[in-house]
Amino acid sequence: MTKKSTVSKSFLLVVISILIIISGCQGNQSMDQQSKVKSTMRTESVSNQYGSPEPSGKSALKAEEYQAQETIERKIITKKLESIPEQVKTIIKTYDGYLANSNQWQSDRKYYRYNIKIPQENFQTAISELEKLGAVNNKQISSRDITKEYIDLQSRLKNFKAQEERYLELLNQAKNVKDMLTIEKELNRVRRKIEQIQGQLNYYNNKINFSTINITFTEPKPVINNNSWGIFNSLKQAIQEFVNSINAIIVISGALLPWLLLISVLALIAYKLYQKKKNK
Repeated sequence: MTKKSTVSKSFLLVVISILIIISGCQGNQSMDQQSKVKSTMRTESVSNQYGSPEPSGKSALKAEEYQAQETIERKIITKKLESIPEQVKTIIKTYDGYLANSNQWQSDRKYYRYNIKIPQENFQTAISELEKLGAVNNKQISSRDITKEYIDLQSRLKNFKAQEERYLELLNQAKNVKDMLTIEKELNRVRRKIEQIQGQLNYYNNKINFSTINITFTEPKPVINNNSWGIFNSLKQAIQEFVNSINAIIVISGALLPWLLLISVLALIAYKLYQKKKNK
């Protein structure tokens, strides 16, 4: 091994070590940036939680403008339940949303439940249209603050992209195959991290751009008895009690019958003995 090759390898190891140290320092700086941005975001008005829609053409979101995932719960009573699926489908299509999940079931009455995703800019209008399909029985709004996670992911992505650029520079400066393989291994690791973080950011972007509407439709409760005097229920109860009494008599008779037969036999024997003794 030549002296020049030894110096080249030593230089490469020193540079990689410096990259690792710089990466750690940048991680600490990203935490400070995260605290500053979150402090700024807290000053935003809660009344704007459904406003400031992001244009659909943007590829990334600014963490200062979006900090929560909104979820709306609605329960609606309607007498026209059979027409609900088609009406919901029309509203979703009109307001550029999509149906994430749906199900229906039957208990005391029939139910339809939909999990709908609607863009922020169309959310208020869409929920108003859905509420017109019947009488609103229940309203709930919840949100999850994702500010911390979002800013942390942005900082980590920036750091890994900076590392990727440095490794590419080192790769161009590599003098032999061994050095190239070492650098490419680290470069692939960094790129996998970038893909992973970018995927998480895309997931959050989708969650932030779209509000979630969980809405349940059902029919009014069925009327069991229209007779205000309750005569029908009283007659039904009387018949049921009569049948229960007959059942009880049959059960008791079945239990006492063997004893009644035994007593009858003993009484007959006693009577015969008494008559025989009397005749003597």
